[in-house]
Amino acid sequence: MYVPAPAANHRLVCVLGMHRCGTSLIMKMLNVLGVYLGPDEHLMKPQEDNPSGFWEHQLITDLNDAILARLGGSWHEPPTFFLGWESAPELADLRRKAGGVIREDFAAAECWGWKDPRTSLTLPFWQRLSPRMRYVLCLRNPVDVSYSLHRRDGFSAEKSAKLWLTYVASALAHTAGQPRLLVFYEDVMRNWQAELRRLARFIDAPGLAEEDVTRSAVREFIEDELQHYRTSVVDAADDGTLPFPAKSLYVALRLSAELDRGGASDRSVSVIMLRECVDRMGLYADTAQSELDGLRATMAEREKETQRELKGHLQDRADKEAEVAATRRTCDRLLGELAAARTGLDLREAELSEVRELRDRLLMDLEAAQARVNAAEARMNASEEQRAAIERHIRALETRTGCLQLGVRLFLGARAYEVVQRIYRGIRWSATDK
Repeated sequence: MYVPAPAANHRLVCVLGMHRCGTSLIMKMLNVLGVYLGPDEHLMKPQEDNPSGFWEHQLITDLNDAILARLGGSWHEPPTFFLGWESAPELADLRRKAGGVIREDFAAAECWGWKDPRTSLTLPFWQRLSPRMRYVLCLRNPVDVSYSLHRRDGFSAEKSAKLWLTYVASALAHTAGQPRLLVFYEDVMRNWQAELRRLARFIDAPGLAEEDVTRSAVREFIEDELQHYRTSVVDAADDGTLPFPAKSLYVALRLSAELDRGGASDRSVSVIMLRECVDRMGLYADTAQSELDGLRATMAEREKETQRELKGHLQDRADKEAEVAATRRTCDRLLGELAAARTGLDLREAELSEVRELRDRLLMDLEAAQARVNAAEARMNASEEQRAAIERHIRALETRTGCLQLGVRLFLGARAYEVVQRIYRGIRWSATDK
């Protein structure tokens, strides 16, 4: 890695761009051209998704992550940046740390710089610390970026396109009117010699691009670079999954780069006008994206409210259905009890009918019995009267017999009396039998 000697005049190069757009490759080329990246021990270590190294200053990347986190976001969920956020008191400690990193690691460097895609979002923070910077904006077809992010992080095409637009629009908006060079990853892979010369002119080191050592070093790592996806500009314009704001901005940037192949010193009026259009489109894209994010947030909030209302209605409906079900169960239970009561009533009525029939029979039997009793009583009365008459007759006979016995006894004697007694007993027995 190139390590600078102390110098008084500093040149600062900041590499911007979306993740997976070739920022590491461009930073490596700039390092070969003499841009100092800081002490080796402070550089980010290679990882599986970037085995050749990130060429990032780890402390600066950590600070960018901390800034995004303080504002309520992350690199893949950018926060909403309020006006003047870069000067917020809540970030004072991070500004002190950032100033310390710059002083300790880059104070002696003539030409130094850093790259971190997150800086595309946090650039106003760093511009307060280092206002005079040159910017290299790395660009890549957003369709290929989407494929790469899906492969590495599993992001959807919609999320990847939104991130690309947010990063590029933010970088354009914050570098408008300042020294800026657009470099396309596809151009580097197609003709790295021409892009190396453009980078060298941009950092005021055109001679280094022609040196054999420089070209050999760049050729070596360019040949090792893996380009998994290669979508043309026309295919990107025709891609149905790419939103129009991202598509239009990419095509405009691509046209701007094609017209600027002669370098910054040979700009024509048309190129300058096109650059101004690009700046305006960048601002428009950033504003449009903010408005779109606001609309989406509003829609999301309304959807949440609708979901809450729907949930409340569904809960009310469920409660009403539960009440109806409970009422139905109560009705069914009462109907069952009513049916059982009716069945019991029918049984009681049947029993009552039987009792009534039995009562009627008993009354009839009682009347018949009473009639028989009455008849019997009548017969008994008649018998009593007959008995009384017989008794009277017997008494009369007895009286007569007594008189007769007396007369017989008086006139006939004892023998005749016994005969008369026998006759009397016979008459009495006959009367009793009757």
